[in-house]
Amino acid sequence: MHRVSFTATAQPAAEPVTLGEPRAQIRADDGADDALLMGYLVAARQHAEAYLGRPILPTPMQAEIEDWAGTRENGGPLWLDAPVISVDSVTYTGADGQPAVWNDFIVRPHPGGCKKLRPATGADWPTLGPDPVIAITITAGWTIDLLPQTVATAILQTAAHWFNVREVVNIGNITSEIPETGLKLLKPHRWRLIG
Repeated sequence: MHRVSFTATAQPAAEPVTLGEPRAQIRADDGADDALLMGYLVAARQHAEAYLGRPILPTPMQAEIEDWAGTRENGGPLWLDAPVISVDSVTYTGADGQPAVWNDFIVRPHPGGCKKLRPATGADWPTLGPDPVIAITITAGWTIDLLPQTVATAILQTAAHWFNVREVVNIGNITSEIPETGLKLLKPHRWRLIG
């Protein structure tokens, strides 16, 4: 079994929380703080993604590996360690040393949440050339219609909190740690890799 981990190659096309939502949360109607609020929304989304270990909205991601890691011998799949919406391309260095595209694959879900990439029925793993590079590009995340409300609420609360408390220290009254309410909302959605 070979697990493949991905990194984002671009930011998502939109944010999961619209600018109007934190405006309502902090009761700001004039739009004077929109740029600051948007910065906090983006930062809160990135903070949530780092905690979750997964992108929130559809995000392009890529992984590069050097071989099929023994899958040819044991017939096992490549495990894609991301919440995959789609596998967009698989390219590799062919036996002739030239870049090639592999289309003879299938992607199957796994009960643990991972997706498995393997050759289609009757196909085999492509033969790699010298100094091979295999590039797998995917789109990962939740589609907006499947985004859990608890994730959107955590982002909203975090952005509003950062707007209202703009320093890292609370001065002028009894000091206490701010409860991580947002993280509690996110916890059930953390990406767990189950083999």
